[in-house]
Amino acid sequence: MRNTLDELQILLCLHVQAKPSWAPRIVEVHWQFPPAGWLKVNTDGSTFGSLGLTGCGGIFRTSRGFCKGAFAIPLGKAFAFEAELASAIHAISYAYDFGWTNLWLECDYTSGHPFKEAVVFCSLALETILVAMD
Repeated sequence: MRNTLDELQILLCLHVQAKPSWAPRIVEVHWQFPPAGWLKVNTDGSTFGSLGLTGCGGIFRTSRGFCKGAFAIPLGKAFAFEAELASAIHAISYAYDFGWTNLWLECDYTSGHPFKEAVVFCSLALETILVAMD
């Protein structure tokens, strides 16, 4: 059972006792609007297993929360960290291609990652890319 409302309703109609899957941790997250005149892009990368099939995606939103654009890209075999980094690079590339200069990039790969030191290096690399694009 995936704990969806539809599945629960089906089980209730069939008088089947539900055994919902256990959620290891639930964290409430609040999305913050970007400042006026800015776009915010939330990106994520995902992998199926260690060094498995990966993909990345992102969604661009205005300061009023409206969707300005989105992307989803299959990446082939890679590590999760590579998928996360690819999502950030693609987001910056799309923003540049569309002329969106005020961009707030939000990703989740910095916390608790075994390659935390590499994140600092990648942040500097992304900053260098942005400067080179100007």
